[in-house]
Amino acid sequence: MLSLAQLGVAVVVFFAAGLFWFLGGRHLREAASGRLLYGLPLGTLVAAGFLLAVYLFLQDGLGHWDDPVVFPFVSWSYGYPAGMVSAAFTHSSPSHIISNLSGLVAFGVIVEYAWGHSRDPGGDEGVWPWMRALVVFPAILLGGGLITGLVSLGPGLGFSGAVYALFGAAVVTFPGPSLLAVLATSVLSTAVSVIQEPLVEGTVEPAPPAPPDWAGIGFHAHAVGFVLGVLFGLWLLNRDLPRPSVASVTAATFVVGLVQSLWLIVLTPAQSTFLRYDGVGFALLVVVAGVVGIAAGGSSDRLSPIFGQRRWIPTRRQLGVAWTFLVVLGGGAVVVLGVTAATVPAGTLLLFVGAGVVVALLPVLLVFGPTEGGISRRHLAAVVLAMGLVVIAVPGIYSGGATVADANLEDRTTLAVEDYQLVYGTNLTVERGNLFDGPGERMNTTGTAAVAVASERRHMWTLGVRSERLAVEPTDTVVVGDVGWREEVSITRSAWDVVGNETVYAVDLATDDQCVRSFKSPQATAGHTLAEYRFAVVPTPDGFAVQVKETSGRSVGRVAVPPVNQSTTVNALTIATTDRGDSHSVEVSHQETTVTVAERPADAPAGCDTSTASGSP
Repeated sequence: MLSLAQLGVAVVVFFAAGLFWFLGGRHLREAASGRLLYGLPLGTLVAAGFLLAVYLFLQDGLGHWDDPVVFPFVSWSYGYPAGMVSAAFTHSSPSHIISNLSGLVAFGVIVEYAWGHSRDPGGDEGVWPWMRALVVFPAILLGGGLITGLVSLGPGLGFSGAVYALFGAAVVTFPGPSLLAVLATSVLSTAVSVIQEPLVEGTVEPAPPAPPDWAGIGFHAHAVGFVLGVLFGLWLLNRDLPRPSVASVTAATFVVGLVQSLWLIVLTPAQSTFLRYDGVGFALLVVVAGVVGIAAGGSSDRLSPIFGQRRWIPTRRQLGVAWTFLVVLGGGAVVVLGVTAATVPAGTLLLFVGAGVVVALLPVLLVFGPTEGGISRRHLAAVVLAMGLVVIAVPGIYSGGATVADANLEDRTTLAVEDYQLVYGTNLTVERGNLFDGPGERMNTTGTAAVAVASERRHMWTLGVRSERLAVEPTDTVVVGDVGWREEVSITRSAWDVVGNETVYAVDLATDDQCVRSFKSPQATAGHTLAEYRFAVVPTPDGFAVQVKETSGRSVGRVAVPPVNQSTTVNALTIATTDRGDSHSVEVSHQETTVTVAERPADAPAGCDTSTASGSP
């Protein structure tokens, strides 16, 4: 339900937009009406409505706008087709979908204008305009998203690959308006964010450690989508659109790519380590901008002297012999690798096959170019882009074959919710494989303590909440589910700071009807003694206990940590939990002497702690 402030801001924003459209945008409406039904980007709006409906109903965003169901819709593996198909159309948060919808609307208008509704470009009457507007163009947009989702590098989520395809198509067809669309994207995102949250309050508080924001960006899907969009835009240019200049397309590609982080390249060589190759990415953006500019606005004149100043042009027979030799050579290499497949993974073979596909594009240059007196700059640049698309897509295809052969959770205390298993642990291991290679080696998340969420049916294994975050914010929530159901799993880190030693803690996982203590840290002994006794705090399956030992090491007894303001005894010792206002402390008394064994904040969560004052020596 919108608040009064949200409703007021929404009214102002929509009134201002309507005033601009009807008073200041008359010439825009007239221009748009020449190619779009009623001058409106109906196909873009249909696609945006579809994405919003998926978020609201399929992901339960209607009931939980800030916390939708995510895990079942991620592109974990080709072995989980539902995730591969749905990943491009689902989103992880309100900011995620707002960002993609803003880009879709801002750039979709340009590309849909280039596509046109009224007739089939080229002069012949085409598909019924309503079909082109409401069916064909939305299908193109959603199909682009599906393609980028299927070949993205690693598990992914979101429509951004298709949005970057719109970036590519827009800079090629209408470079000038594309620069304005960058500004429009920012305006739309800001307007929606303001409507969603008119008043923002911030406080000074410690922030839990987290990966950098750019580490989770799907740069690979963005690159695939952009090149795919450029090729689509080139196809549109060859139909009925005026061809822009090389300089305008190059400049627009560079600016849009720079603002939209098309230069981003991120690798993760180890757990909690992220490398961003800014220099390489920037250089590649400059090169790509130049190639795209030539492909869109370059000369159509043939480049005859590509075989030297003698202008020797091979015959088709000579080309056929040369090409046959290359095919035989490549086929022989594949056969050799196939024979040695016992030592060379099939995934490596896939990469060679991908390289062979790139080589297979060479006849476009060799047969159709030189025999006509050469190829054009425009033709050459387009083929280079097509080659680049195959090259960057192959690693994504291979990564899509990732599988979870064994989550290795049998010996751990897990919480099961349908096909999901959740566990907290340190140095968790998972046996991964690949559909192209077969079972792989055991992979160890060395040095990482976290809540892992696994589902062998979905080939899913991921870190839900890291220990560093729980140390700062001891409670968190992980949402699991699927279409039609969701379950919120609360994660609680309950702890005692042992005086003179380390923190003792336990991690509990709970739903509405079950609570599991998934992890217990080793016990810790306080740094001081009392009456020849030493005291250790020990996590137990349902709480914490105080272990009493003589200084010689002989155990005297163990009692559960008493509830606040209650006490229990072991021999002549009184063990009590005392309320000190902003903290609670476990204290041991003997005659007139009292020592503090452990402390924790008064508002510390209890988790599955059901301990009582009773205990036995």
